Amino acid sequence: MSVMGSDPALVRPMHSWWKQAGLTLGFMVFWLTAINLIFVTFGDSRNPSAAAVPPLVGLSIMAWPCAKIMVEKYDFLWPATMLGLLGPICFGFAVAFSTPELRALPPDRSIAVVAGVAAIGMLAYLFRFTLAGLVSPVTTFAIVSVFLSIRGLSPDAFYQVEGLSPRGLLAALIDSPWAAAGAGGMALFAIVLARWLERNANAFGVESARPLHLIGGGVLALVAGRFAHTLPEPFDMLGLIGLFALAIVWALRIERIAVMMTCHIALVPPILLAIFHARPPPEQVIALAAVIVGLGLVIWGRYRKISVKVGWTRQPRHIRRNWPERVIWPYRPGPGE
Repeated sequence: MSVMGSDPALVRPMHSWWKQAGLTLGFMVFWLTAINLIFVTFGDSRNPSAAAVPPLVGLSIMAWPCAKIMVEKYDFLWPATMLGLLGPICFGFAVAFSTPELRALPPDRSIAVVAGVAAIGMLAYLFRFTLAGLVSPVTTFAIVSVFLSIRGLSPDAFYQVEGLSPRGLLAALIDSPWAAAGAGGMALFAIVLARWLERNANAFGVESARPLHLIGGGVLALVAGRFAHTLPEPFDMLGLIGLFALAIVWALRIERIAVMMTCHIALVPPILLAIFHARPPPEQVIALAAVIVGLGLVIWGRYRKISVKVGWTRQPRHIRRNWPERVIWPYRPGPGE
């Protein structure tokens, strides 16, 4: 019996997951230990020395051929993804230590340089070795660089951060309408691209669609929630309720429950402000977040069968298994059956 809805070309096999896990941990320990030794020998991140640049560049260069071997010879994606993180981070530190002017930067600006350079390097690994696991880190490091360049490490800036994620960091950067419009436009583009990839692309595109859906959905919900909160009462709450429902409807369409949860978490702050007209204590934030996300999960579980039956939910091309006892997709014979 065929695996329904799956195209073998869209599912890259997982070769020896235990070997991949071991190599991933091994690379991480080796590179982090080497970076620490370099900092101890040639100065740390607070008091960098130009002498640290050559060994850091050497570490970053070593990561590329190692990743090439992992992908092209063994088809091991996990360790290659780890190398795609560590190599660019090493090069980011090397750039930050390379000139007296860069070494004299305050910590927040120095970290911004490291994060920005690392994001560019990760992008090279992402497309050269088709490592979909780097989509989210590339976005996160790029936003960290922008965030630190604009806001720095001030307590007020961190007070507005809603978690170490693209959506959480952007929450502290969209005060102006232009910034919100730019972030919302990019998020909408990410959603459209993700939908196109999962319907038309190869395995790399299908794998990349998931983080694009999560990032785009979370950021778009953040921007839309902020806009809804600016509406006069009671239209602000009605708008937020509409966005809550829209997240469920769209997540059912694309069959991604994680996108629904990400959107609902992004809507928690504006809903809290609409109810309390001020930032409530942390325990109330956690309680309301649990209620909002839990209600979404209940609605998802209640109406998913109906959504599948009426044809609103489209079967993903990358589905690996069909679970008849949990309903999901009706059996369709494969070729020759």
